[in-house]
Amino acid sequence: ASPGVADRLVAAAEETGRPLRGVVHAAGVTGEGLVTALTREGMERVWAPKVAGAVRLHAATAARQLDWWVGFSSMATLLGLPGQLAYTTGNAWLDGLVEWRRASGLPATAINWGQWSDVGMSRALTYSVLDPISPEEGIEALQALVGGPLNRVGVGRLRLDRAIAATPEFRELGYFKKVVAEFDSTSVSVQDRSSVDDPDRAVSVPDWSQLSAGDRLSELQIRLRTTLARELRMSASA
Repeated sequence: ASPGVADRLVAAAEETGRPLRGVVHAAGVTGEGLVTALTREGMERVWAPKVAGAVRLHAATAARQLDWWVGFSSMATLLGLPGQLAYTTGNAWLDGLVEWRRASGLPATAINWGQWSDVGMSRALTYSVLDPISPEEGIEALQALVGGPLNRVGVGRLRLDRAIAATPEFRELGYFKKVVAEFDSTSVSVQDRSSVDDPDRAVSVPDWSQLSAGDRLSELQIRLRTTLARELRMSASA
């Protein structure tokens, strides 16, 4: 992200006497807090490696004849990641840069990684609908995608049973709509299915006039928690 660093990296690579053929932009840091707590400084800290770094790597290599240019993005731009606004938007910006490079005739692929186990920054991120992939699985995916025809691709172990139960809207989300249609419905319990088909049925409507003030407060908390869990794609207990 610092001026001149990307150019020095390219120069160092070409000092070997061999041409530079590929670039991986894997830098990134996470943010913290909800949108109400976000500051300009916090946003810039997260965006610096992901956005400014990508721009400088693009500029430093735009004139080179590359076989591939890979940006390590995040599944957060596909599924959302509560509490990580700066991180999610920074990765979405990187996705956009990759699309722009492709439209300009330059090689580029954005990989929206899910959680990895054991290594890397993403092992500290928690996606309620993903299980981690191993480093071996990640490397295998990377080898299959580098230099390939895809502009953008998500790599992660998606738990559709959790996704459907926590977020009924999953059934209507473009690509995921097709995946859900192929999902083995027998793996979702009858109880889960009832809340997916009609999420409001998960909490029955009470007769408010018959509830005490304390019970009304408790009922409101339960219903509010259910709504927030659905919108934030988290469990109600969280």
